[in-house]
Amino acid sequence: MDITPSKVASAAARRGEELVAEIDRKSLLIRETFVDIAEALVEIEKKKLYAAMGYERFEELLEDRGIMGRSQAYKLMAIARHIPRSDALSLGPEKAYAIVR
Repeated sequence: MDITPSKVASAAARRGEELVAEIDRKSLLIRETFVDIAEALVEIEKKKLYAAMGYERFEELLEDRGIMGRSQAYKLMAIARHIPRSDALSLGPEKAYAIVR
């Protein structure tokens, strides 16, 4: 079997394209996930679900469960409260929060 440089380059190019496609798919998942998390945090805080779970304050839930830091949670919640979901998905967390600020 003769492996020519062009076959190696072609296989490498195909693999590169596969990886870029995977990155694109997973990037979309990341964007969807951050919006889902933001919306869940808002619901927990707004409906005081943390109290039903035995916490006096929303921040106690965040800390005790190791969910995330307070400032990160409030950034995500600001996005969910002020940016339409479709816009937040296309912008990503950093750009969406920059608009909220």
